[in-house]
Amino acid sequence: MKKRKKTLVVIDNLHTGGIASSLYNLLYYTHDKLDYHLLVFNKKSIDLSRIPQDVLLLDTPNCLKILGMSQEEIKKESIILYFIRAILVIISKISNGEFARKVLFLCIKKVHKYDLAISFAQDNGWHTLSKGCNDFVIDKVDSTKKLAYIHCDYSNYGGYDPKQEKKLIEFDNIVCVSHSCAQSFENKFPSLKSKILINENFINVDLINEKKLEYVIEYPKNKTNFVTVCRISSVKGLDRALLAFKIAQDKGVDNFSWTIVGDGPERETLKLQIEKYQLNSKIKLVGNKDNPYPYILGADIFLLPSIHEAAPMVFGEAAVLNVPILTTNTCSANELVLQKRIGKVMENNQESITNNIMSAICNKKMIHFEYSLDINHNAKAQFENIVENEKDGDKK
Repeated sequence: MKKRKKTLVVIDNLHTGGIASSLYNLLYYTHDKLDYHLLVFNKKSIDLSRIPQDVLLLDTPNCLKILGMSQEEIKKESIILYFIRAILVIISKISNGEFARKVLFLCIKKVHKYDLAISFAQDNGWHTLSKGCNDFVIDKVDSTKKLAYIHCDYSNYGGYDPKQEKKLIEFDNIVCVSHSCAQSFENKFPSLKSKILINENFINVDLINEKKLEYVIEYPKNKTNFVTVCRISSVKGLDRALLAFKIAQDKGVDNFSWTIVGDGPERETLKLQIEKYQLNSKIKLVGNKDNPYPYILGADIFLLPSIHEAAPMVFGEAAVLNVPILTTNTCSANELVLQKRIGKVMENNQESITNNIMSAICNKKMIHFEYSLDINHNAKAQFENIVENEKDGDKK
């Protein structure tokens, strides 16, 4: 029997979010391939029910909690750590986050000895303290091979700085979660092109099928029922979809409902706009749900009108639930939706969003949908390529 590579995975926290789900799903599908050790800076954020039993959870050094917790969380943990974090945040803003983390890491011993070490989350920005996974893997881990995962559209996510190249170049490979994300990363760091590999996010089909019938959502009969599951922030473009529904209603194309699952900084603004447009009876804000799958399952169309996106896992989740997707042309939309034939990609402007939403209201079957039973086919093949280090396999 082939010996599994001893592998360390480092992440700042596992609070609900795309990167956290990506890691949970990766461990679920590959824990029998590698001997995983998991280091989470905020160990309290782990959902233990989603960690395979053969994954070893490492104890978190106290000072690393500073990188995994918010200022409010760390205050509840330790008033000393709270003040240290506040000082390091100031240092990050005045100088840079890498320097602040070097100061923090002075009290941490080096971790030995791994075949593979993975930094699973990119930094938020040059002048921010978090996330620090890249720095930790490069500076504090003794490993034969080191990988950094990239989950963002580097051209648009707001955390890019050319000085980050100095740290990234030390990794053996940079793993991007889609070809489009890889192209965006390459545009910002062309000298690192030869290091780039692709590994699509795994979609936990078993978990989705287990939870989809946990409760039943009754949508209005004989209407086109749209659903959106996302953080309610400006980059999601929900205001553009809202305007499209208002225009549709004003033109008498009003046979629709739209349910928005999620929360975020723009929720109250969106709620007021819904009231202003007199769409309260058709558009519902239901807040965050630990299990959003029944909301998706009962809908006719999954709508994501984002201004910017990287590689949303919710595309694959909607496909597993046999719900066609209507989304805007963001970084990975053509690759993950159109090419997989699980939905339609609109032009990323108000006119296109309005026209496509109105067309969908009139004909809910307008979107071509051809779900493949193995949504993880690419992810599995790409992961094998990464583990075996066959660099010519599916590289950008």
